[in-house]
Amino acid sequence: MLDNGNLVRRSTVTTGDLGAERLLNPDQGRAFVEGVMKRAETLSKVRRELCSTPTKKINKILINERVARKASQNTAPRTQNPFSWDQVVLTPVPIDLAYELTKEVLRDNIEREAFEQKAATKTEEAFARDLNDLFWNGDDEDYSAAATTLGAELAAGAVSATAADTTDFPDASFGFGYLVIGDERIRYESKDATHFLSLTRGVDGTDDVVHANGVAVTFVPDALLPSHDGILKLVRADGSVVDPSALGDGGFSIGLMNEMVDQIPEKFLQVESFANSWRWFGNRKTKRAWGMYIAGRATAGGDAAIKGETENPLGYPWHLDAHIPDGTMVFGPLLGAIQGIRYDTVRYRKTSEGKDLVSRGATYYKWEWESIVALDEPTAFAIAEGITISNAT
Repeated sequence: MLDNGNLVRRSTVTTGDLGAERLLNPDQGRAFVEGVMKRAETLSKVRRELCSTPTKKINKILINERVARKASQNTAPRTQNPFSWDQVVLTPVPIDLAYELTKEVLRDNIEREAFEQKAATKTEEAFARDLNDLFWNGDDEDYSAAATTLGAELAAGAVSATAADTTDFPDASFGFGYLVIGDERIRYESKDATHFLSLTRGVDGTDDVVHANGVAVTFVPDALLPSHDGILKLVRADGSVVDPSALGDGGFSIGLMNEMVDQIPEKFLQVESFANSWRWFGNRKTKRAWGMYIAGRATAGGDAAIKGETENPLGYPWHLDAHIPDGTMVFGPLLGAIQGIRYDTVRYRKTSEGKDLVSRGATYYKWEWESIVALDEPTAFAIAEGITISNAT
């Protein structure tokens, strides 16, 4: 219960009873964190570390090779240390979620007085979805200074744009922000040295218009994904990267999946804390591509030897998450991924003050907390990107 006697329902704090501003007490903060995490596809299953300080250091024991020795009489054994120590350091960063409700919305809805609590529950769901996206796709690289010019006129409705140089821009803008040309905001799915490709024009309520050759192209970063690095970037940096194009036709193959497993040092496959948590991570479309590959093979007997076929390739099950990009697959231990969260700094704000809010008859709500993502053993993960999945549509 809250200290004012109101229940925390289904781990969701009742916003109508919290007042104008509230730092949730540790029990309330923990309840809110647990309520958010249980709604997320992956965060509900990975290792969760609740932090109560700005930095949390998790000690881990590493077992050295061949620590036993042959015993000999009358000779003292050489000093041996079977263990070495390392740390995973978690430093959560601030994240917030804000929304507004007008008096008309609160008055003219089927939920009536329960609408504010309904909005809080939906906020919890939205927070879970966005944090799950950040968990996979976060990238703290700063793209705010990225700038170039158009190398040719960009017609209204055009789905590719010629630029002088795209070097400083992210490989794809979806999730990371927008191209800004004049007053128009534009998303792109990929780029080469002088082109932005697969454009989505007129994003964020802007107009799709003609832009002249030579005009400035800048980048507005997304407000969430640059918060901290996600699993995909962490694995690219310190795990094993397998290139599908170097194995067969760039699509699925037993060779590709064998290569990913073979990249993992055997000592990690035997770690007790990782037992039964090894997974193939991908989205449903990527998994269907694996199923189509198996279905197209002419070696039924051989496929029977591939344990579990589509459900457990090489004996390891799938973990599916819609936030993992098409054609991207990670192999690693589910419990080797860590979500660190400060539960003692969860703060709730509610206000109707200020000229703008008063003029619109609106109430402003804001949730704040701190989180971070880490890997227990980065070299226990392997990643393959750009897998051909056209046969899985």
